[in-house]
Amino acid sequence: KNTIFDKWKNAIKIRFFRHFKTSHNDGSYLGQGRNPNIDHPKLIIQPNFEEPNIIYSSPLARCIQSANLIYKNSNLIYDKRLLEFDYGDAEGMKYEDLLTQYPDIISKWKKNEDPHFPNGENTNAVLSRLLSFMHELSKTLNKNQYNKVSVFTHNGVLRCLIGNFFQIEKKDWFKIFIPYAKPIEFLYLNGKYYPNISKNMLPKILKNIGFST
Repeated sequence: KNTIFDKWKNAIKIRFFRHFKTSHNDGSYLGQGRNPNIDHPKLIIQPNFEEPNIIYSSPLARCIQSANLIYKNSNLIYDKRLLEFDYGDAEGMKYEDLLTQYPDIISKWKKNEDPHFPNGENTNAVLSRLLSFMHELSKTLNKNQYNKVSVFTHNGVLRCLIGNFFQIEKKDWFKIFIPYAKPIEFLYLNGKYYPNISKNMLPKILKNIGFST
């Protein structure tokens, strides 16, 4: 007889990774405007993951290097939709600087609005390019015999992914905690994506939201 496990046996595993840490991950807005390398790549202990059929990556160095560390000699497909937020003129600023120079942005956040960063993107813009990527990925998965896919991207993009799937209010997405270089797994089956995040990882991701799991 068919069990629930038989059903999920055919699901495609998609692992999303935030890149390894860089020296610029220091509380300042690190988006598309700076392109640092990851810290101490030689000291990173390699996690052992099975090679995926296909690896997508943001074109920024920190994602490319992370993919090449986790998977040897990876053939990466670069996709600009996986880039971090375009923080525009706020690139390199800390929250306090933003508050001083662009107080209207902060006050809009406090009213649960979604303002653009100065000459940059807002959350909706990043979400819409992520959803466009996911939609195209589903077409690729429907056409090919893949069973494992990996995606290397950034904090802001992954907050959109988690916030959207778990129907968290957009004003709280900035509280979502995305660890560096840990797989956040989704399953793809019959045209739909399902979060498959480990029991010990999910409470960490949602710890600042007041989610009780």
